[in-house]
Amino acid sequence: MYTYCHYCFTSKTIPEGAEFVESLGCYVTDFEKHPLKFEFIYIDESSVLPNELRDNPHIAYYVDNFDEMIEKEKVLYQFIAPDGSDVRVAFLMIDGVVVEIKEKDFSKTS
Repeated sequence: MYTYCHYCFTSKTIPEGAEFVESLGCYVTDFEKHPLKFEFIYIDESSVLPNELRDNPHIAYYVDNFDEMIEKEKVLYQFIAPDGSDVRVAFLMIDGVVVEIKEKDFSKTS
């Protein structure tokens, strides 16, 4: 199952209000603060993130089949969310589109 999370636009400059994520080498805005769940990202030259993220926007989903998806799709980069939640995150290339998947945190559902 897929649940929409956010849509991310790349930026050539550091977006206003963005915070630096040291472990990924990028500046990112909080999509939770945008009414349409838009995120803006500036990827530093020293970033560990792949070029596909520098050159393309991406759409993000919470998924309940994380392991299945990373086995069948092309994985661009995989990591643990740096926010302390221990949620697994991966950037995939699906049909030429960059897709971010986040492991659904079942502890927060009722």
